[in-house]
Amino acid sequence: TLGPLAMMIAVRQCKSTVRSCSRLPSPLMVLRRWSQVAAASLKPGFVVEHNGQVCRVEQVSKSMRGRGSAHVSVSMRSFDTGKKVQGRFRTSETVERIDVRSNEWQYLYREGDLLNFLDPEHHNMVAVDANTCPDEAGWLEEFQHVKLLQRVDNQQVLGITLPKVVVCTVSDPDAGGGRARPIELANGKVVTAPGHVVQGDKIKVNTETGEFVAKER
Repeated sequence: TLGPLAMMIAVRQCKSTVRSCSRLPSPLMVLRRWSQVAAASLKPGFVVEHNGQVCRVEQVSKSMRGRGSAHVSVSMRSFDTGKKVQGRFRTSETVERIDVRSNEWQYLYREGDLLNFLDPEHHNMVAVDANTCPDEAGWLEEFQHVKLLQRVDNQQVLGITLPKVVVCTVSDPDAGGGRARPIELANGKVVTAPGHVVQGDKIKVNTETGEFVAKER
């Protein structure tokens, strides 16, 4: 992790170069790190292209009807829309699998709709459109370490993996009162917390469920 002075220098050096969203692939990136895989080989976690959309495979099931050929039913989630996508393939069909990588980045700041991250090892920066990951964007805190899922061919950021538990500040002036109730946090999220939690407290929250975990000591 960079110290405050080194962080400030890195941000000043890189901030002027970050003005475009990483969601838009550079036209100069012409290499396609794709591979053809048999539909029968698909597994949860694979990233594939299906009907023009980049999707993550969530579930795979195989079936055979009578004496006909076997089929593979695939449940996917589109990175473009966030919606579920269903696919059905013959086991002999091939699907385009996209090579991806997941590396650790540090969140720095938000500028409009752009979330700016720093590679703590190489000091590169990347900007991600907050509209492509609204749920994750709400949990981000300055200098928080997260993992970015990126395409290998054009560095496009497909998703953000948050820490399972994050520390948030309670901003709700009506928090407390001796009973559990929904309260608002400084990041705009609302969680149900015990009555002993009051405005200004820092609490731990599960980012997967949005549930209160404990009061930060």
